[in-house]
Amino acid sequence: MLPPLDEWDEAILTDVAGMDECRFLEKKASDKLRVGTNLEKTAARAELAKQVCAFSNAGLGYLVYGMPDTGGFDQGVPEILIGTQEAKAWVEYEIPKLVTPPVHGFQARFIHVPAVHDPGFGVLVVEVPLSDLRPHWVEDNQELAYIRTGEHSHPMTRQTFLDISSEDKGDAARFKIRAASPFSPSR
Repeated sequence: MLPPLDEWDEAILTDVAGMDECRFLEKKASDKLRVGTNLEKTAARAELAKQVCAFSNAGLGYLVYGMPDTGGFDQGVPEILIGTQEAKAWVEYEIPKLVTPPVHGFQARFIHVPAVHDPGFGVLVVEVPLSDLRPHWVEDNQELAYIRTGEHSHPMTRQTFLDISSEDKGDAARFKIRAASPFSPSR
């Protein structure tokens, strides 16, 4: 498992860049956080919502922008994403509006790696905790719930949604996912 986000530095990012995606790690190329046009903003919000929803339903996880899932670093996320708004601030503003019920306790951190990134660019890491308010679903026209399984975030089956809904949330450590396979969005 990875250390808490406040302990992340260049060395940890270098280790993460060489790791495969897994239950607690999702890597995204920096272009997945592009928000210059309405189409880009919609796509960025949809991907952010899916990953935050999946981690908050399944367990602590890290979403890392600026690392393609094939490994290594890319050119990086711009620290200033829109006008004067920082990428970190944009993500922290958007997350509570993307899933229902709202996810709390997440945090984001921008980390510049001088050996890799030009000034003003870096990696944006979002730490998403397991939520006591789960199950969460994406607040859009489909209202899908997602869950993290292995290295992927999948639509949750109705049975898994019901199982999570009926779980005693008082002890998150006892929570076990009883997901049916294959994953299919059922309503």
